[in-house]
Amino acid sequence: MKIIHNGIESNHFSILKEYFKKSKEIFIAVAFFKVSGYNLIKSEIENALKNNVLITIICGLDFYQTEPEVLKRVYSLSTKYSNCKLLIHKHKGNITFHPKFYCFKGENETSLIIGSANFTQGGLMNNFELSITETIDNNSKQFNELIKLISIIEEQSETTSDFEISQYARSFQINKRNEIKANKTVKEEENAIQKLDMELVEKHLKKYLENDKEKEDYKLRKSNYIKAKEILEKIRTETLDEELFFSYYEQLVGKANQKSLWHSGSIYRKKATVKKFHTNFQSLLNDVYNNLTKSPEELFKVVEKYFRGDSNYRITGLGINIITEILNTYSQEKFAVLNQNPLTSIEFFGFEEFPHSQGFKSDNYRDFNLLLTSLMNSCNFDTLGQVDHFLNYIYWQVKDMKT
Repeated sequence: MKIIHNGIESNHFSILKEYFKKSKEIFIAVAFFKVSGYNLIKSEIENALKNNVLITIICGLDFYQTEPEVLKRVYSLSTKYSNCKLLIHKHKGNITFHPKFYCFKGENETSLIIGSANFTQGGLMNNFELSITETIDNNSKQFNELIKLISIIEEQSETTSDFEISQYARSFQINKRNEIKANKTVKEEENAIQKLDMELVEKHLKKYLENDKEKEDYKLRKSNYIKAKEILEKIRTETLDEELFFSYYEQLVGKANQKSLWHSGSIYRKKATVKKFHTNFQSLLNDVYNNLTKSPEELFKVVEKYFRGDSNYRITGLGINIITEILNTYSQEKFAVLNQNPLTSIEFFGFEEFPHSQGFKSDNYRDFNLLLTSLMNSCNFDTLGQVDHFLNYIYWQVKDMKT
């Protein structure tokens, strides 16, 4: 067995040429057959036919990748040479004809090429394709199995005609016109997609990473979120009355002369209202804790009832910013903090597709997490918490610029 690919010194085309020269029978079964591939090997095909080599080519018509013109050319050869057969594989249900199989039978042995290369110039020369070649003895068990396989493929295929090729050509042209329209639409939509201006991001990232004050602030933030997680676990697991709950909750959202462990702005404003729903808050934390393996979108659906659901669950005074602070506290690598600060910052970087934070649905939160995770990876940040810290830094930079 030998592995072949389309490299500088050899490719599928060069190996095919050699096999054509020494074969008595040639069997080719491919998904896609194009004029570009036929033109490469045209002289070898014609020479082989003149030397009474039996050539059978079976191709698929799935996805309209096989070109009508190449069918016309090979069909023309089949009318000229009785030893040339062109067969079309016929659909059966949802089965796609997808082999890339080349078989060359010699006097005593048969060589096979099986892999990823279609009968096209891309497949035989230009694309990165991988195949294996194998030579087997014509008296071997493997050869008998090969003959059975070829018989099965032939039985599932049919000869064609000028009329059938012309019918296929009409469908092919319709498909190509629609494909051009679709590609144009896709290109227009791709061009309309808002993307982060990474040059602008990198410009501000450099300043952020060089800012000693921000470095110290992020260290403090990481420490605060470790403490916040401990507080959440106390609230979740302890038996609480309103006052004990409130003493814990104020550590998270802040109070007079005491900074909050969480970093979203204005989260302290309705803390006295939230206090009345401390049992619901415990239920919220248990729902989060028990569903941390879910995706951001799925977990958002689980907790949504606590800030916009019915009265049995809803915690008056609790906004989406606190909900996502909880998610982020439990898993900084997976769930992003959501409030207007990061939304304003990513809008500054060129992305304006998100609604106001209070209008977020589960799919918006999914996309928000995907965008911020991409930013985390691009900036080599350790967590989504650092992304939020960076975007808050940008928020105040933007605000200073405006004032």
